[in-house]
Amino acid sequence: MEDKNVCIFKGIQNIEKYITYLLDVEKHKDQTIFHNDVITKTQLLIDKAKDWKSKQESKKGHVPKPLSLVLSFPRGIEKEKLLSNALGKLHSWVKRISAMDDLGLNDDDIENIVREIPYVGHYKVSNPHIHFLIPKILFNKKTNSNVYINLYKYRYTNPLYQLSGWNLKEKLLNEQHKSKTKSSTVYLKNELYDEIDNYRNLNSKLDKYIALIEKDLSCGHTDKALKKINKIRKKNDR
Repeated sequence: MEDKNVCIFKGIQNIEKYITYLLDVEKHKDQTIFHNDVITKTQLLIDKAKDWKSKQESKKGHVPKPLSLVLSFPRGIEKEKLLSNALGKLHSWVKRISAMDDLGLNDDDIENIVREIPYVGHYKVSNPHIHFLIPKILFNKKTNSNVYINLYKYRYTNPLYQLSGWNLKEKLLNEQHKSKTKSSTVYLKNELYDEIDNYRNLNSKLDKYIALIEKDLSCGHTDKALKKINKIRKKNDR
């Protein structure tokens, strides 16, 4: 991580493996691992997503998976301040989302949502950061019901980038860094799998289109898959 505020969104393919990795002491040596009963809270998050899915008219598509969010802060920040700063950014972000989608949430409602978001923190003086599992099912107080919001879309991610002080140039430099540190073909394929997972459940027609993309990826036709995904991006403001 850079010696500054960093904000990184990413899809999660396998929640169990992801949490196992985050809690693995051997893979995070010289770091203090802390969390908010992440396994229990993640199960509650999954159950809420399943409940939302069960109430939809269309039963096609998968249950919405959470989104991985990493918030990193400048070296030297104290552990307690690391957590309070991160939760503060999430509170401000959810408040913006509520205003954008007219969810009618007040500060107490938002605080309850933020406190229930699962996280695992990795504290090291030189690399303090926290991993959050962000739900795509949020409560709409005005309709008194849960709603699906594709938080991976730029219109939702960009406000948190702004709150974290990250501009477009820094985001592009981060993408360039990631592409240099992994095999380009494997990296691209994994990224595409992660991305299409965030477009599921929007409608049955799109789910069928995603199935074609998965077939392209499984056959090694990455270019074909990318062309299809670019079409989805344009229709979803990304």
